[in-house]
Amino acid sequence: MLSRPTTERRLSELLARAQDGDRAAYEAFLTEAAGLVRSFVRKRLPPSMDAEDVVQDVLFAVHRHRHSYDPARSVAPWLYAIARHRLLDALKRQRRVWRRELQDEPGASGWPRLEELPAGNAPADPTGFGLLRHALEQLTSAQREVIHLLKLEGYSVSEVAERTGRTPSSVKVTAHRGYKLLRQLLEGSSRDH
Repeated sequence: MLSRPTTERRLSELLARAQDGDRAAYEAFLTEAAGLVRSFVRKRLPPSMDAEDVVQDVLFAVHRHRHSYDPARSVAPWLYAIARHRLLDALKRQRRVWRRELQDEPGASGWPRLEELPAGNAPADPTGFGLLRHALEQLTSAQREVIHLLKLEGYSVSEVAERTGRTPSSVKVTAHRGYKLLRQLLEGSSRDH
């Protein structure tokens, strides 16, 4: 984080001059901002991820949104908000990659796919996955798809909306109704046994 007011002022001045077309000021701003962003990202990324990719992504976002900076305001919150958003996006992408890799290895994730779950609630099914399969089969195909994308694939509501052609509100409602029905089915099954 920016700790010294002089650094904050200098960066604000450099970016304001860059907005007025000063290329040298913009280069100086990007050089200093890259160091700050690099430190910010490295502290928050797992060691298995490349911080430089995220830093470059942040700098591209800063470039695309440089017109949105208000020179009357502090530069740090603006810069770190962009860095935080790009960092979260990178973490979400990486989480999806890890999940896909786990799914490629049979049984590696510990969570079987619906078609791999035992049918019904056979006494020989000590895991309870048979109950889960039965409950999931009671959902509509839309509810199953949305819950799968949200909970097992790790997509955000907006990403699920984009993939399924639904609105974000529709995704939320579909997921909520699916969760509610699953809860009722699973609670009912546990009371029956």
